[in-house]
Amino acid sequence: MRAYEATSVCENVTGSDKFGRIIRSKAPCKQFEQMTGFPKGRTGYVVIYRKALECGGENASENMQWVPVEMAKQVLHDIHKCNQAAPN
Repeated sequence: MRAYEATSVCENVTGSDKFGRIIRSKAPCKQFEQMTGFPKGRTGYVVIYRKALECGGENASENMQWVPVEMAKQVLHDIHKCNQAAPN
């Protein structure tokens, strides 16, 4: 199994990469952190999308959740499977 890095969706969210991945705004993430009471992050947790952008989810605070870092690694693995199953 490939190792996945668990990083918050609040990190590295502006601009586009060389692969043409979705450009995200930082505003929804900052709004999510504020409304959940952790404006500077939460130790041991990362913010992830409930439904990944790659799988049709929205870049909105309503589509975000805090998860423990170890759990986020498994979620990222599941998103990778979603990407492989998606038609081109």
